[in-house]
Amino acid sequence: MKRILRIIIFIIAVCVLVFSLYMIISIQLKYKQGKDTYNDISSKALTVAKSFSPPNLDHICKVTDKDEILPDIEYNEVGIPLIEAEANALPIEVDYNKTDEYNKDIIGWIYCPETNINYPVLHAADNNYYLRRMANKKYNIAGSIFMDYRNKGDFSDINTIIYGHNMKNGTMFSDLMNYKNDNYFDSHPYIYYDTEDKSYIFKIIGGKVVDPSDKIFSTFSDETEMQDYLAGCTPKYLFNQDTDIYSINRLVTLSTCSNDAGTMRYVLFCIPIEVN
Repeated sequence: MKRILRIIIFIIAVCVLVFSLYMIISIQLKYKQGKDTYNDISSKALTVAKSFSPPNLDHICKVTDKDEILPDIEYNEVGIPLIEAEANALPIEVDYNKTDEYNKDIIGWIYCPETNINYPVLHAADNNYYLRRMANKKYNIAGSIFMDYRNKGDFSDINTIIYGHNMKNGTMFSDLMNYKNDNYFDSHPYIYYDTEDKSYIFKIIGGKVVDPSDKIFSTFSDETEMQDYLAGCTPKYLFNQDTDIYSINRLVTLSTCSNDAGTMRYVLFCIPIEVN
């Protein structure tokens, strides 16, 4: 009887081991498939500058004292800051004829230097479609970087939300978690976003761990409601205390799963700036 019991336990242990190995190999293959897919799209559609000189954006939405004079800020037709910059101010150039060959749902490209954040941005009729689909529409646990279906894509909304998974292999939006370290923000203050028609710089102003039901994921009724929300985040969650919250007209929120327990999210608050 004892011998039979030992055999049964051994068989169960072998089955558990085989299943565990299968799951590990399957996940690693999915990781590789995701990397290969996005590397293929990047190699054909994206050019990354060997060097670039980002403009100084310190004056955008900055608190000033009465003795400080800052440059006047122009705004584009949807109410976001507009700056003039040199030709080498942006680190990426995207061929949207090439991205259309993969998927016409690609509406832009997001890039953060010295990180893995270098992906096309998708836009669908809901927030589930690209949750587990790559930019070529094939199933993969990594999914895509995608914009909230409620947003128009031109940052005319009070708050534009862009989502991405926090993958264990460091891909997708995993590097957003580095902004929990204030020193990281000092060396990575901007994220770049390109579209077929316009180019943008996201000036990062803060980050916060939030519940999925947090107000940031709803639709703000007007600018004041959005500004009041940000004001409620001060000063703990703002990286730079001289940000004038009540001069922010439009917001971009980057969202990923937090490393905290449960379903918490980590979000980055950014000011979108159009580069002319």
